[in-house]
Amino acid sequence: MEKSIIEKTNKIIKGRSIFLIGMMASGKSQTGPVLAKLLSYKYIDLDKLIEKISKKSINEIFQENGFPDLEWFFSYFYQSSHCNAGTEGSL
Repeated sequence: MEKSIIEKTNKIIKGRSIFLIGMMASGKSQTGPVLAKLLSYKYIDLDKLIEKISKKSINEIFQENGFPDLEWFFSYFYQSSHCNAGTEGSL
């Protein structure tokens, strides 16, 4: 990708976190790591992080609780600059 486009994008976003939100299998897991690398961001897969912390799969969380309250995740990422997160359809 043209370097000037990446530089312009970095100036526009100024270190803000990026959330990739979309339907399952829409390409977030493929796009997120590439975008993070281009922008020198850290990529975080929220589903994997939620599963690690809760010690449950996303499917188990939805079956037990319906749509989960993930406001605390957004608070964490809002305060973290240079973060690119993919939701994998769980949000």
